[in-house]
Amino acid sequence: MVHVEDNMNINEDIEYYSYLVDALYSASEDNSKHLSVLLEPILKANTSELEACLIYQKAMLVNSNEKEYEKLLKLSAKGKCKEGQYLVANRLYEKKHYQEAIQLYKESALQGYAPSQWCYGIDLFRGIEGALKRNEVLGLKYIQYSAGQLYEYAVEFLVESYTNGNGIIVKNKEKSEYYSRMLDWL
Repeated sequence: MVHVEDNMNINEDIEYYSYLVDALYSASEDNSKHLSVLLEPILKANTSELEACLIYQKAMLVNSNEKEYEKLLKLSAKGKCKEGQYLVANRLYEKKHYQEAIQLYKESALQGYAPSQWCYGIDLFRGIEGALKRNEVLGLKYIQYSAGQLYEYAVEFLVESYTNGNGIIVKNKEKSEYYSRMLDWL
């Protein structure tokens, strides 16, 4: 059995890493558990988005195999891949595991991923009882970040909010028109 040190630098041994990911794809359920144990220290030791996103890409290739897809997606999220974090957060949110989902949305949003900025922002703006305290100011900032990347839900929210007013957002015709023009770019 190969031992992987917690401080292993994955950039120095990308070939080994690639073999593990490939082996995970074709492994039996028992063997995949062992391979997952080998992959976890690698992802914890190096939070480089690139390596975690390689696993995310592998997950996208096997998405017809739900069990394998779920496993690879979780590994990519642990490795700080913003897209993987977003997709895992969506699944957690659907299962009403709000605190875990919010944490992943936040981590992904901080990396600049527009869908996560929208989700984290709207959750902050509205608050989630028992999971996230309402903070309209910070929520609006994340929604604006997302809209700045032309994320449609965020832009539509801002058009509606500046047209009609919404919480701390007061009616503002100029801002409503500004965000409405952004919709034309989509």
